[in-house]
Amino acid sequence: MSEIDNLKTMNAFPVPAEQTHLTHPKYRADIDGLRAIAVLSVVGFHAFPDWIRGGFVGVDVFFVISGYLISSIILSSLEKGTFDFFEFYARRVRRIFPALILVLAASFLLGWFVLLPDEYKQLGKHMTASAGFVSNFFFWQEAGYFDNAAETKPLLHLWSLGIEEQFYIIWPLLLYFAWKWRLNSLGLVTAIIAASFAANVSLSQSDTIQTFYSPLSRFWELLMGGILAHLVLKKISLRDKATQMLNTLLGKASADSSPTSVLQCNIQSFSGALLIGLAVLLVTKNKVFPGWWALLPTVGAYLIISAGQHAWLNRVFLSNRVLVGIGVISYPLYLWHWPLLSFARIMEGGTPSIGMRLVAVSLASLFAWATYLYIEKPLRFGKPDGSKVVALTVLMVVLAALGYAAYVKDGYMDRIPEHAQGEVKSLGNAKFWEAWPHCEGDNVKNGPGGCRIMDPGRAPDVALLGDSHAMQLVFVLDDIYRPLGKNVIVMANPGCVPLLGAINPCSGYMNKALYEAMNSPNIKTIVLSNYWAIYIQRADWLSHTNNPSKEDALKRADDYGNAIYLTLSALVVAEKHVIFMVDPPELYFAPEECFPIRPVYLPNHTFRTPCAVDRAEFDTRTEEYHRVIKQARLDYPMVKFIDSYKYFCDKKYCYAMIDGKLLYRDDNHLNSAGAHYLANKIKDQVLQ
Repeated sequence: MSEIDNLKTMNAFPVPAEQTHLTHPKYRADIDGLRAIAVLSVVGFHAFPDWIRGGFVGVDVFFVISGYLISSIILSSLEKGTFDFFEFYARRVRRIFPALILVLAASFLLGWFVLLPDEYKQLGKHMTASAGFVSNFFFWQEAGYFDNAAETKPLLHLWSLGIEEQFYIIWPLLLYFAWKWRLNSLGLVTAIIAASFAANVSLSQSDTIQTFYSPLSRFWELLMGGILAHLVLKKISLRDKATQMLNTLLGKASADSSPTSVLQCNIQSFSGALLIGLAVLLVTKNKVFPGWWALLPTVGAYLIISAGQHAWLNRVFLSNRVLVGIGVISYPLYLWHWPLLSFARIMEGGTPSIGMRLVAVSLASLFAWATYLYIEKPLRFGKPDGSKVVALTVLMVVLAALGYAAYVKDGYMDRIPEHAQGEVKSLGNAKFWEAWPHCEGDNVKNGPGGCRIMDPGRAPDVALLGDSHAMQLVFVLDDIYRPLGKNVIVMANPGCVPLLGAINPCSGYMNKALYEAMNSPNIKTIVLSNYWAIYIQRADWLSHTNNPSKEDALKRADDYGNAIYLTLSALVVAEKHVIFMVDPPELYFAPEECFPIRPVYLPNHTFRTPCAVDRAEFDTRTEEYHRVIKQARLDYPMVKFIDSYKYFCDKKYCYAMIDGKLLYRDDNHLNSAGAHYLANKIKDQVLQ
């Protein structure tokens, strides 16, 4: 008998009956087939995002499946009075930990040989967070799921596992107390779905990053499966006409096999497949997601599961051996595919070739099947043994500790060959504030009062306002103003736009900082610096979409032009000397692509020569940005605009290396060498 045939005779989590208290739903091959569709969508999106643009919605399908199966186990066990918390969580450990431990360990080991210290430090942090199932909160704080840096985070995909495990902790407790206190559990799940979905829709209008990663705005998707589990369990007692109407509205399949019922099941199943198909086709990374769009995959998955095994699509298509086989290994396949693709991109220094991506997906499939056969199956389906749970838990704690050690050790610089450590330190030179320890680390965290970099006890003469691009100018202004005995105050935080009326996550902070600088009698000069172009040409804070349409770019340019007009008007009226820093060029590539610093590269890897971006490409990408700046120059001739990019560009290229010295630490920030270089070039302009 084949592995799939064996599974068909088992429950979803088969164990000897005499050794379990939990009641498990009858195994459904079609649910494994639906798992296969979900994981293939996600893998396809990550490997070939230009072809399967909406494949990431497969995660939402997974959420519904998980919610249905887990809720079925809990509810049926509670109804029989056999639910046991220890057994429930022990089974979660045996289900989740084995494959996850293997993938975390493999990623950490591969990272030792491939990643630069800053990258390995970040991997360590992510591994610790993933081992604690809280990585979604860490990624929430770092950046968007769809930003370029996301592609070089080998454990990024574990955000969804964090959401699920947080659900597994909270949901059994809620159901248990609802059962113990004889509350209406169906009403409870309905209320939570409504609250979570409302949070999802509301937050998606203001902060899609939070909406994407927050359990508050994601639990409704798992509970779509939870409400279906309620309806299936209560089908005998809910016979009144009102409940039947609710069941029909929600897509609950009838237990009978009448022609009407069979037709309804087939309609539900095909409708669900259509909704998931539309989600894959229509939902792209440029959409506000989850939001309303998440209804397509979640309602689609709900309809397919609720249709039952007798629907033609479920019985014939989803239950075929190939899809069921993929569904069986869907969890380890999900775990393996992203680290392999991410490491391939890191070693390639850019998007790997189609052939390399196919190799990564093939390896992920092979590793997934081996993980299932030799790791997951023996530990998950074998004889229940408390020692296995203890051992798995200890291994997870050890991995968390190893990750934390890599984080506190700054990624172990000693791993890098000595001859390459100079360039590596240039790339990792992000801590400009180490020269000013009173500024509390990398960010200015002491409110709009800011940090006085020359003399904390003396009133400032110059104020620097902005985001991380302002922070990189600290060395520049220190070089220029310290010899003159002037004090500079820095009021900056990553992602902050120093413009009145600009919509961004810290507009409140920046408005206070601007007003404080304007109203200070000691501050005569105000320097504005920001990653200006990204808000017009590449992304915005509301949708975090990349590469907007021409119409969107024009609208954003007008919005920021108005914010620049409002801000400069206020500063000029306040009689301040205003310096507006026009950014150095963005590279659109990682500077480490220019020279060999990693121990391992993919075969036939080539390095970027020259270490530069085409000037024509730079001009095209910043066209709208520079149009706005040109108009601002005409409107405010009394404001000093300093074109930093001119000192990095000639007519053909914009350079990341000049005279053999690397000037950037990533694709858009200068390192300390670049900052000193810029200070030398613009000193006379600043002091005129």
